Amino acid sequence: MFPELRRAVAAMAAVFFAGALGTLFYNRIIAIIGQKVLKEIRDDLFVKMQTFPIRFFDTHTHGDIMSVYTNDTDTLRQFIAQSLPMMISSLVTIVFAFCFMLRFHLVLTGIVAVLSAGMVTAARAMIRRSGTYFARQQDSTGAGKTTITNLINRFYDLADGKIRYDGINITKIRKTDLRRSMGMILQDVNLFTGTVMDNIRYGRLDATDEECIRAAKLSGADSFITRLPEGYQTVISGDNNNLSQGQCQLISIARAAVADPPVMIMDEATSSIDTRTEAIVQDGMDALMDGRTVFVIVHRLSTVRNSKGIMVLEQGRIIERGSHEQLIAEKGPYYQLYTGAFELE
Repeated sequence: MFPELRRAVAAMAAVFFAGALGTLFYNRIIAIIGQKVLKEIRDDLFVKMQTFPIRFFDTHTHGDIMSVYTNDTDTLRQFIAQSLPMMISSLVTIVFAFCFMLRFHLVLTGIVAVLSAGMVTAARAMIRRSGTYFARQQDSTGAGKTTITNLINRFYDLADGKIRYDGINITKIRKTDLRRSMGMILQDVNLFTGTVMDNIRYGRLDATDEECIRAAKLSGADSFITRLPEGYQTVISGDNNNLSQGQCQLISIARAAVADPPVMIMDEATSSIDTRTEAIVQDGMDALMDGRTVFVIVHRLSTVRNSKGIMVLEQGRIIERGSHEQLIAEKGPYYQLYTGAFELE
């Protein structure tokens, strides 16, 4: 009964089923492509970002960098998975519609084409003008104390002038060789999950246990390490939640000591250590400085009083230079800072 109707219904059902199946495969393929592209982009970003100079990370906040890895890449994924197919579909629709319009009424087709061109031109002009309001601005980096050490390490490339390292222009020295000859102790300590011994050995991977222990004794870290449950084999976590800030800094100093480089840079190395702990490590710091060139950046002036040369910086300029005794005798800015008349900022 009603064979033609049954055939029509069957044909419609087949078309609907084929369309649903095609949509399923289409969505799956687009999702797979989008995720693969997203992973490749993030991998390439990570590899590329490892080649960036320190200046990039100084002038971009952590939030901005993470936004590139998350929001920006996800926006690109949405473009591939949603916007691009819609653009292709819309383009095909416009082409077919334009062809039908040409066939039925040439004059109306011309009017629509002119109006559409005017709308596109106006939209492009508005986009260019509004884009200037969203341009990202970068703050300039000052020539402060830490900037000088970054220049010495070639974390920043010189815009002008020269820095000579043992009489050699640092631009003529390979970065790996230059940085290998320098040890750095920073205010922010980066330890990894592992034993205390392994964290100290990170300064020189081929160092023996005896050399690591000797470096720890030199820095004053041995006394607290030996009191840990497993001593030098105690496992510490990367977030340092089972050590105090002062203890982490002592391990960092021991790590630099085991590397035994000819030049040492200490950037606020004792600022996170209380005065009592500082007194413990001061002798070790003096021993660490012996026989090598050391750049010490501090606000706590008691750390540098034994230095052979002290430079006082203000707004990127050297305003005083000399030994502790000489600068105290001159009764200038260093004298005022040391005696507590002013607070160095």
